[in-house]
Amino acid sequence: MVTDDRLRNRVVYSKNAYTECIYCGEESGTRDHVPSKVFLNKPFPENLPTLPACIKCNNSYSNDELVVSLLVQLLKQKHYGSEYSFSEEIMSRIENERNVDIVNNIRDSISSGQVSKFHNQILNVLAKLAIGHLVWEISEGYYVDEESTSCSVSLSYSFLNDMHKQEINEFSSYFIITNETLPELGSRAYDERILVFESDGVEPQLLLDWVEVQPLEYKYTCYKFVNEIVVKMVINNLLFAEVTLKNAYS
Repeated sequence: MVTDDRLRNRVVYSKNAYTECIYCGEESGTRDHVPSKVFLNKPFPENLPTLPACIKCNNSYSNDELVVSLLVQLLKQKHYGSEYSFSEEIMSRIENERNVDIVNNIRDSISSGQVSKFHNQILNVLAKLAIGHLVWEISEGYYVDEESTSCSVSLSYSFLNDMHKQEINEFSSYFIITNETLPELGSRAYDERILVFESDGVEPQLLLDWVEVQPLEYKYTCYKFVNEIVVKMVINNLLFAEVTLKNAYS
């Protein structure tokens, strides 16, 4: 099959062209990896998605991303105990003298059962990641300011230690898109991600597979349904998150 690249929903950053920041809509001056490398391990995946972002937005998320990534790692250590060991990359972040205060604060919060103090930072990071994924995958995205009524956004998340096996299995299941409008021909959803499930006595179903950015570290899936876009992410096999953007008129 011949593929016409003009049909592909490629959102790219070009240093010499005008592009808008995917997070605020202002002119971009840099690019942002989605997901951020702070959620991954070396060696990093090749061809990691990069999207246009302004310097202000790019920098504004950095601290929250670092905090959330360290929180996830330290929670995972507590969950698995001596069975879990940090990779060299993660250990270097934990031992970095610039992160000492952050690490101590997280450890104290975990010990005292006050992980909820990081709730707003977690939501901020999840919203940022979701925007990046939906722009990259389906070339759709929009930011929401205080005066905007164009859409509503809902975010939810759970940690592995707070979930039952059935909840994990349900969250990790494929999107069923049998009766949904299929993505535009050439979009990334067609990149070996649409599966056909067949079983005796049952009509075939179309399923949307997950994108595994890095095994055991990060995976996500997203789809545009009739009136909403749903993004699901699993970070370090510990943080399970779902972000839904719904049009106000739906």
